Amino acid sequence: MKVLICDKVETSAVEKMRNGGLTVDDKSGITAQDLLNVVGDYDIMVVRSATKATKEVIEKGKNLKLIVRGGVGMDNIDAEAAKKANIKVENTPEASSISVAELTIGLMFALARKITIADSTMKSGKWEKKRLNGTELYKKTLGLVGVGRIGFETAKRAIALGMSVVGYDPYLNPVPEHISKAGIKMVKTVDEIYSQSDYISLHMPKTKETAGMINAEAFKKMKKTAYILNCARGGIIAEKDLAEALKTGTIAGAAIDVYEKEPISPDNPLLTVGEKIILLPHLGASSDEGQSRVGDAVTINTKPLEGNIYLVLLDGILNNETSETLRKAFDDLIESRIWKFVVDLSGVSYMGSPGIGLFISLLDTLDEHKGTIVFINPQENVKEVFKLFQLSTFYSITNTLQDAIKELKGLSH
Repeated sequence: MKVLICDKVETSAVEKMRNGGLTVDDKSGITAQDLLNVVGDYDIMVVRSATKATKEVIEKGKNLKLIVRGGVGMDNIDAEAAKKANIKVENTPEASSISVAELTIGLMFALARKITIADSTMKSGKWEKKRLNGTELYKKTLGLVGVGRIGFETAKRAIALGMSVVGYDPYLNPVPEHISKAGIKMVKTVDEIYSQSDYISLHMPKTKETAGMINAEAFKKMKKTAYILNCARGGIIAEKDLAEALKTGTIAGAAIDVYEKEPISPDNPLLTVGEKIILLPHLGASSDEGQSRVGDAVTINTKPLEGNIYLVLLDGILNNETSETLRKAFDDLIESRIWKFVVDLSGVSYMGSPGIGLFISLLDTLDEHKGTIVFINPQENVKEVFKLFQLSTFYSITNTLQDAIKELKGLSH
């Protein structure tokens, strides 16, 4: 299997793919034309947000079986064209959620306390303490447009700061229990978000329905003291309308991390606004930890070996979050009638009850279909868990990947 890395992925993730038996070519930053010239040579294509997997690219990818988007949205992939070409498309939505949520909270602090203005004026030799009086986030209302993974992580942090959180998400019907338990008050219309919120944060993909939805009419429905933040997708906010709303005092300020055209063009109207807006160069997932999670998630999604065998590499602990990610990966593989797995537990230091439950369920499923798992080098406590729960049906343990593949090839079932 040949893998083409089109955008920057953690070096450790690339090495894991290679250690799993894949041939990996890291062409991070590849141009659109060069991509068209080489994509036909690859089975798997890994992209972040920069590379566009267009219909033309997919048509040229005669050998493509899988496109992996490291991150949340998939608007840079022509999913319809991929479906017609029988190419699977996957993303890694859990990977960067915390990084983006923390950035959103950080931007709220920067807006409330005028941190970026204070920094720039100090560096220009000014002492403007009286002008730069700020406000607290405590007891303010945060309105979320979109309450998926990132919206939820943002809400948890805002609630911990003493903020009230209201959310609008037409796709959450009925409202999941974890949303209400967290203290998020869901509203029925986006207009309620506009009218109630001191801070409005966007957390939804760019679609036909959401493109340009935050426009002049929307700004008029917001408080004059409101701030809007967008760490989601460029193009959801009408940039010309936002610039005008800030200049006329329709709203108080904004913090923007994503743009309709990236890199931002010199004639973008947001560049003319001045102090009322904070502009970042799409830094949402750009943390060491977030980048690492993206890479780790990508390696779970891209480990096919010879003989219809799949390798799954795990690191750290199997807790609620990592177990759910792994469960989804196994579910997708089983739907594709994959029944043989090599699961490398060398890096697993602890397996909690979610991980135990996952493997009990998985082994039961494989038992029904005469499937097999070979575990590589599990920790002693993990072995004890297997013994305790009698997970002996259709699994074995080896020390190396080579031994695991040899064993799977030798099994009749």
